[in-house]
Amino acid sequence: INVIPSEVTLTVDGRLLPGDDPEAFRAAIQEAVGDAAEVALESCGSGIAADPASPFFDAIRATMHDLQPESHLVPTLISGGTDASLLPGVKVYGFFPIHPGPRVALYDPLVHGHDERVHVDDLRLGARFVYDLVASFCTS
Repeated sequence: INVIPSEVTLTVDGRLLPGDDPEAFRAAIQEAVGDAAEVALESCGSGIAADPASPFFDAIRATMHDLQPESHLVPTLISGGTDASLLPGVKVYGFFPIHPGPRVALYDPLVHGHDERVHVDDLRLGARFVYDLVASFCTS
């Protein structure tokens, strides 16, 4: 039996950067497909950005340096979702302090997996970091 469907639906998960216009994204896809398809947006969320040139980011850097002088704080971009989207107008910094070394590479496959875990030394570092950061930022 050879059946050709009369209609096909394709869903594209487009991750937009902060400041990108969802309508411009939709229009670019529409231009690419031309009259062959109708492009519609089902849901849109704007990307979230936190400025690394801020007093709080400086406090994160200083606190991490106090705990691990050899560390370097590097801003990154993630394409996944975050609960920060539920806090509009609040600058949110995702940060996961871990000890440098070979086990860093072991974390990526564990994130959100069925066996997600961190090394107990990194858990201690994270707890110490949060305590020191709050104490430092709130008293400066």
